[in-house]
Amino acid sequence: MSNTSNQLVIFRLADQKYALPVDRTNEIIRMVDITPVPRSDAYVEGIINLRGKVVPVLNLHRKMGLPEGERSRDSRIVVIENGEERIGMIVDGVDEVSTYEEDELDMSDTAIGDNSFIKGIIKRDKNLWLLLDLNSIVK
Repeated sequence: MSNTSNQLVIFRLADQKYALPVDRTNEIIRMVDITPVPRSDAYVEGIINLRGKVVPVLNLHRKMGLPEGERSRDSRIVVIENGEERIGMIVDGVDEVSTYEEDELDMSDTAIGDNSFIKGIIKRDKNLWLLLDLNSIVK
């Protein structure tokens, strides 16, 4: 496997570190007022007005079946690009932008199990970052 570098946004969710590709990340914003949308799926927190564009916001805790904690001043909305659409995802905090090498990525079924939201696990020193499969998240 080649040692191609890839950039990631590393963020926290329910005391675990997750990663998503920088090239799918549009921006990271502080929490803002979110307008609920009646009769939407439980994991849809609502919508926000982002510079004149309506952006749906997902609650990743609910979407992934993780325990929800209190929102804090570290909480953020990570806005990703999904084709022509922008989608916000609430996270507990954003830690850093980092790179990884292909040989640090484990995509084996043994490591991932049957979790469709996880594309792979990045092993860096003593850290493990779960790489999100954004296509599964936004379905």
